[in-house]
Amino acid sequence: MIRSICFVWILLTTIIAGTSLSFGQDDAGLAHVGTLSIGTRASGFALSITTPKLAANGYQPLHLRFYPKAKAFAADRTFDVVFSPRGNDSTQLDIDFHVRCTVPQNSTGERFVVYVPYYVPWSQFTVELSEAGQRIENGRKMYSVDSLETRYAEQHTSVGILHPSGNARNANKGASATRYPDVRSLVTLLGEGPLDESTDQANLSDKELRELATKVQSAWVQFRAIDSDPQSMYQSWLGYSQLDAIIVQAATLEDVARHAEPFNALTDWIAAGGSLWIYDAKGFEFPGDSVTLNPVAAGRVPDLVAVRRTLDLNAANDTTPLEMEHWGEVTKQSQNWEWQQLDVELTQRKEVFDAMEQKKHPAAAIQTPAELSALLRTTRFGLGTITAIDVPYPFPGSFQLWQTVRDLYDPKQLVWTQRNGIDVRRGDDHYWKWLIEAVGGPPVKLFFALNTLFVIVIGPVGYLFFRRHARLHLLLFFAPALASLLTLGLFAYALMADGLQTRIRARQLTWQDAEAGYRVSQNRQTYFSSFGRADGIQLPEQTALFPIRNAAVQSRYRPPNNQRSRRWIYASESNYRYTGQFLPARTQVQYMTLQPQATPTMIGFDRSDDSLTVRNDSPHPLSCVIAADTKGQLWVSRDVPAGESAAMNRSQTASPNTLIDVAPLLIDSPVPVLNNDGYTNHSTNAELTLLERQLNQWLGSLPNDHFMATTQLQSDALGVSDARTEGSVHVIMGELP
Repeated sequence: MIRSICFVWILLTTIIAGTSLSFGQDDAGLAHVGTLSIGTRASGFALSITTPKLAANGYQPLHLRFYPKAKAFAADRTFDVVFSPRGNDSTQLDIDFHVRCTVPQNSTGERFVVYVPYYVPWSQFTVELSEAGQRIENGRKMYSVDSLETRYAEQHTSVGILHPSGNARNANKGASATRYPDVRSLVTLLGEGPLDESTDQANLSDKELRELATKVQSAWVQFRAIDSDPQSMYQSWLGYSQLDAIIVQAATLEDVARHAEPFNALTDWIAAGGSLWIYDAKGFEFPGDSVTLNPVAAGRVPDLVAVRRTLDLNAANDTTPLEMEHWGEVTKQSQNWEWQQLDVELTQRKEVFDAMEQKKHPAAAIQTPAELSALLRTTRFGLGTITAIDVPYPFPGSFQLWQTVRDLYDPKQLVWTQRNGIDVRRGDDHYWKWLIEAVGGPPVKLFFALNTLFVIVIGPVGYLFFRRHARLHLLLFFAPALASLLTLGLFAYALMADGLQTRIRARQLTWQDAEAGYRVSQNRQTYFSSFGRADGIQLPEQTALFPIRNAAVQSRYRPPNNQRSRRWIYASESNYRYTGQFLPARTQVQYMTLQPQATPTMIGFDRSDDSLTVRNDSPHPLSCVIAADTKGQLWVSRDVPAGESAAMNRSQTASPNTLIDVAPLLIDSPVPVLNNDGYTNHSTNAELTLLERQLNQWLGSLPNDHFMATTQLQSDALGVSDARTEGSVHVIMGELP
């Protein structure tokens, strides 16, 4: 009897939980965070929160679902939701994220997806609900997400797998039923992971493959499952902003392309720097007429020697798992002192690879360069890449195949921090290179001048004056009064000298991809406000913002502070507002922003054998345009008005940096030395974005069939109205048609 009651109780609990938490994405790698239950059964509601298991640099999607405890919501309800994510340790970038969710009358459940910046790893976050400006009773709760599956695993590369779940296949009968991708070779190649020692398990079931991909890998690569159901896919590229690559079958991608919003979000993500890998792509053409996939040359395919060299077969095959240290870093268990005392002997990688070859494991297969290159096509798309693999099911795939795919472009293309040139947690020494000069500091020279004058006036001048008029006792009052007056004057001068306007120094780089119909803005912007601004920094909703700091933000051994943050983000349908300490008073702050836009070209060219003409299709005049033709000849044109064309002139110099007023972004002087106290991580990062590196190279030598141009700043990308800009530059870069 007791067993029967327990069984019925477990069954009912499972059914209720499965019903209340179903998003149509449960089998697509979402982790349930918690449920907030409000009110009575007759008039109350509940809020369910889930999030992808994989977390990384970028914006973390949170899936919210409001559902009534009765059959439906009796009236329209508008909820203000505040998320306060916190890490294991207190940081200087703790935020409160505000979003408004409106649930219509008669709704039986409403789903929302919000994108929260993931500046530091989360261990917990607090959710607070308000309605009509009043906090809802029992509407505040703190949840723990302190498990590796839902936290940053220090991965260098994050890969999404866009594949139909059971829900997607039920919604679309035409969806492919191909087995889930086998990621074992990718773990080895992308994450410097171990070789798979289970050589006798060449074929795994679909369930095993899903579990294999969504678990935490013993390597510096992690995977996120994405449901291909268009109703549940992200409508903004920020939902994919943490990913470096996405794997998808051609038929699945064609299904997604029939729905504009999810497909546009995907192409936005590619243009922003992502890599899309499409398999089973024989005869496949990318949706739209503007993208052409080009064959891969046989010389790009590594041979057996190169594959063996990459696999580092002389090393131990470290299969130990990742561990989260108490100070927030992730390490391999083999680096743990206690594990090392166990004297566990790891298998040599060469032994594992030899066993693979002996059993003809597909991962160890080697093809001729001509055979393998015939299966691959690729192209650039904005700042990202698209690669098609004609093999129907290239999994686990040979190391040779995936090494070829990995190395088609810059090796930093698949590493988030190197591609985007920033690791928010560790700070960036390039912060010192792009500061606004002569603001925010004390007027030292004036202070010395006034101090000298004050000593003279109070000393001999004041003494002689009051003695002559027989009022020497007044000197006791005159000295402090004059000192106070001068101090207030000095303070007022410091404020007025910096001005009342917000000052901005911007370095805006725009990549124009005319073939794909995209332009991508990647901006480094420094702000200074004498009195701060209540409206903060306001950017379009499709713009990602990452703080650049001169030191690491995470303090070790200091418990998290769950009180209100001094940094607030307000998300709406049209923009994000970053307020509070995002734009403080009298402190320079610096940010990197990234925004992909599907838009017509800003600059066009018409060329013949002996002439080159530039067309300015942007709303602003072009200060200088430099282009290199097919033969490497430089052409230059200056002061091209908006909406007009101008003939370009041959340049007698081969150095673009002598023609265009743009300086490379380099740390060419010593940065301030930051002492390490053992409790705080300090700045060790000096990366540039791939686009910034490219600009530095182009200033020395512009490659054939490419151009650079300078123009006015994009005002909407500044995020602040009525700002004073200085020392700024906006460079547009791209390929000639």
